[in-house]
Formats: sequence, C-alpha cells, structure tokens
Amino acid sequence: CNNLTIQNTLRRILEAYFKMLGGIRLDQLYLKFEGDDRIKCKDLCSWVNNGSHSGGILSDEYYSPPDDATVERYLDVFKQIFEKHEQLSHYNMMMGIKTGED
Repeated sequence: CNNLTIQNTLRRILEAYFKMLGGIRLDQLYLKFEGDDRIKCKDLCSWVNNGSHSGGILSDEYYSPPDDATVERYLDVFKQIFEKHEQLSHYNMMMGIKTGED
C-alpha cells in the first residue's frame, strides 16, 4: 500500500463495494457501529473523502501523506466495516487472507 494514494484507494473500494453493489452510502456505513467505533468509522469516511478529493492550485504544496501509524489505524477500521456489514469473507478473499472457511 502506498501512503500517497491510500485515501483514494480506500474511498474507491468502499464506494464500489458498498454504495454501487450494496446500496449503502459512504456516509451511512457508521450506522453498524457503536460508541467510539462509530466515531472512528465516521472519521475514516471523512479522511478518505478529504484525501481523495483535494485539489486546487496550492493543494500539493500543503499536502503531506499520512504516516504509517495513521494508515494502519484506518486500515483496521476499514476491515471492521466489512466485519460489521457481514462481508468479512469478501474482505479476506480480496486481501488474500486464508481462513479455515476457505
């Protein structure tokens, strides 16, 4: 994964899988979460939108890619979205993760 493109990549995956195929808008994914996890999910959705829709003349000058810790934190929430929406088997397949169910 590339920290320069991770936000756009995650947004495109979430939109394609959940919005286009599942009929769930990005801003509604958090509804399956509770407490702090709900906030983390909303934060991830805001983060992927901000990072992939930035633009303008000076945007590159002020943009710095997220650090590895930030990316790891958001990748964990990304996985949780698939878990909460009962789509973990699809996540595992696309990530190349072998499970006992394979």
